[in-house]
Amino acid sequence: MCKMSLAAPPVLALLALLACACTVPDGYVMTLTVDHDTCLVEYSGRFHCVVAAMMARDKGAADAHVRNEAMAAMKEFEAAVLRLGGRVETRYVSGDAFEADFSLTADLGESRQVDVLDMVLLGRTPSGTLTVRGVSVSDADRKNLAGLAVQSRGELRVKTGGTVLGDNAQDKPGMLSDFYSWKLDIAKDTPVFIEIR
Repeated sequence: MCKMSLAAPPVLALLALLACACTVPDGYVMTLTVDHDTCLVEYSGRFHCVVAAMMARDKGAADAHVRNEAMAAMKEFEAAVLRLGGRVETRYVSGDAFEADFSLTADLGESRQVDVLDMVLLGRTPSGTLTVRGVSVSDADRKNLAGLAVQSRGELRVKTGGTVLGDNAQDKPGMLSDFYSWKLDIAKDTPVFIEIR
């Protein structure tokens, strides 16, 4: 599931590696605040540790082993975010899951494409506008996660002071919200697109 552009700025590129190698986001709200050349990524929700979920599925795995694997993934995630200069708080929940609240700011000035948590791609068009697009999940990955009873549902929100040239948001800014937003579910492809100048 992990895809990343080698030209991506280090902060968001490493975020993609943090999550897609061993964890799957779930029950989350992820907010991208886009300001021309920077993007503030804020996340609040759960992560499922895929290795721990595989162990839980295996009848021979003790609960303590599952918990230890999930806690190790949580500590690795926390340390990586801190190394990148971000703010992070984590809490072990149960089984294969831990909760995380984190935020990081990334420079988008020179990027062509940046993968954020293997969920959305930030990129620049030749004319300099910024696009946010959803990442499609393969049928094989969907089937594997369903076999582990791992779900991934949440909300993506985008806030910008720039001019929106086009979008397919399910909800748009108005009297009650400042965000373009989409409800995401790994069990189905939800197209995500917004272009900002």
